[in-house]
Amino acid sequence: MSDFNKIFFLIGVAVILSIALFFQIKAGGNAEEASLPKSYQNQKIGYVLSIPPGWYPHEVSDKQTIFTPSEKFTLPEGTEGYAVGRQMVVAKGSFNDIIGAGTFEDYLRGIGATPSGEFFVERRNVVTRTGIPMTRILMNAVTADGQTLTYAYHFGGRDVYLISHHPYVPETNDAKAFDAFVQSFALFGD
Repeated sequence: MSDFNKIFFLIGVAVILSIALFFQIKAGGNAEEASLPKSYQNQKIGYVLSIPPGWYPHEVSDKQTIFTPSEKFTLPEGTEGYAVGRQMVVAKGSFNDIIGAGTFEDYLRGIGATPSGEFFVERRNVVTRTGIPMTRILMNAVTADGQTLTYAYHFGGRDVYLISHHPYVPETNDAKAFDAFVQSFALFGD
């Protein structure tokens, strides 16, 4: 069989499949068996994205989902928001979470995502492939070794979506999977 590839789109993210893999899926295989991203939709927070193969969602609250490479996951008590091993997190925050936050910049300052923040490394504005403007924030981890990469999205009002990955190590498979995870993020609903 030829090495020719075809491009398919899953939730707006291009996926290149070999002809052999395409026919395997067409013959009745599913995305998980073929190591393709799976779609995940969170009705409570109002988003959809593609989960990398081998990662699983764990809704730990009405405002936070932690994705890990383990099917079973228990969040240790008192650790919401902390790094608990390899993870990708989607959380919905609000200006109301930060005393005195009236703007997105105030919110970022409140979470330490400005140059004056103790754990701050860098920050820049980016636009995802789905057209969502986000703020990319790299910080040294507060409660664990390594760094955490977070994308913050403020679309108006007082709500902020935070999409994070820990431990962030550039050029690793996890970092590449996280990039695809962020790039597939889209909001729905009101």
